[in-house]
Amino acid sequence: MQGCFRLGIMEDKQGNMSKAKPLFKKSCDHKIMEGCSNLGIIELKWGNIPEAGQLFKKACDGGYSDACGFLTEFD
Repeated sequence: MQGCFRLGIMEDKQGNMSKAKPLFKKSCDHKIMEGCSNLGIIELKWGNIPEAGQLFKKACDGGYSDACGFLTEFD
């Protein structure tokens, strides 16, 4: 699933969030916590605040410390 995550990064860098989102979701579903965090960032940009918070929490709880920083914005 690292491949999905890397493709998601490439799509996101090119501004293709709609293509990056399912790739990050797939990587998140397979326990790649950075994918969960990146998916949370997309959800946040799209205004899906509750979903973003859940994704940041999942990533933080899974050991991806960068996501913990995003969580402080939801307290």
